[in-house]
Amino acid sequence: QKNIIDGMLNLFKAAGIIPEGICLSTETILNWFLLRNKPDDTALYVLVDVDSSFSELLVCRGKEILFTRPFEHGAFSLHKCKTPQEINLWIGIFKEQLRVSYISFKKEYQKEQEKVENIFLAGAIPETAVDTIKRNLFKEFNVPVELCGYNQQNNYPVSLSNVAGMAYNQQAIKINIIPSDLKLKRLRK
Repeated sequence: QKNIIDGMLNLFKAAGIIPEGICLSTETILNWFLLRNKPDDTALYVLVDVDSSFSELLVCRGKEILFTRPFEHGAFSLHKCKTPQEINLWIGIFKEQLRVSYISFKKEYQKEQEKVENIFLAGAIPETAVDTIKRNLFKEFNVPVELCGYNQQNNYPVSLSNVAGMAYNQQAIKINIIPSDLKLKRLRK
């Protein structure tokens, strides 16, 4: 990932643009969420931002991001749904992506006794689909599902969470991308 960031910085430099900083989408989504919510520091929760062509899942505790996974399933396809059957198909794929993400998180963190206490949805979810999505996710995962904001302009299936989170940067969020097994080895030394 460092190569990707260095490549982008080199493009900016060649164009005469010197960025003041770099914001990761996960950081900006969590910034936006924390502006509107005060999660328990000990509770494990999932935050999912549904953007145009993809969604981004974050597993967090308090202000800390423990795990993140983007997946290609977003608002464009949801906004095209015209029938309840089409919405249910979209939800089925969405649930499967959440399940795969959570399994990946559990493999990395291996704390089997910990359970997610809430799922928070954000992004470009049309108002007409919110209740159906919440009901289906609750039924599937048996945890409360809350909508923590959505794009009011449903004609544009684009999440504004990243932009809002970038604008709100009063919280210092540190993302530690070192794998958990390496963190444990360092602690033991």
